[in-house]
Amino acid sequence: MAYGLLGLGLLGLIVSTPFVLAAVAPASTDWGKLSDISQTYGAVSVVLSAIASAGVALSLLFQVRQARTSNEQAIRGSHLQLATLALSDPHLLQAWSPPVAPVALKRHRQHLITSLAAVGRRVGELDVVGDGPVADPDVGRRTVVGRLAS
Repeated sequence: MAYGLLGLGLLGLIVSTPFVLAAVAPASTDWGKLSDISQTYGAVSVVLSAIASAGVALSLLFQVRQARTSNEQAIRGSHLQLATLALSDPHLLQAWSPPVAPVALKRHRQHLITSLAAVGRRVGELDVVGDGPVADPDVGRRTVVGRLAS
């Protein structure tokens, strides 16, 4: 209701502006000159409106990018929670990625870590070169991807 009254008030103000200006302006006013000045301000307002529209478009692009990034982070966070659960419980580990051939629990966990690291490397989250986070004391420190092959 209040917005409707505000809209009617603005419409009344716009419609009454020429009559108010005619009553207030002196009789010797050159309306042609005032019109030219008004046209100049109109051109400036077009430029300013274009700049403002570009700013809004850039803002929307940044918001879309931020929303996409937030969504990816949420998915990665839930993936990390699932991996943590799978690594902490042997029964859940079997559901995560059951091995084709029977392997020891330790080896199955190593394969899971290796596959998670490979996925992280593929999406650019994890830089696994040289000293990887998975190390075998018998083999020495190797890259995570190299760990799967050993």
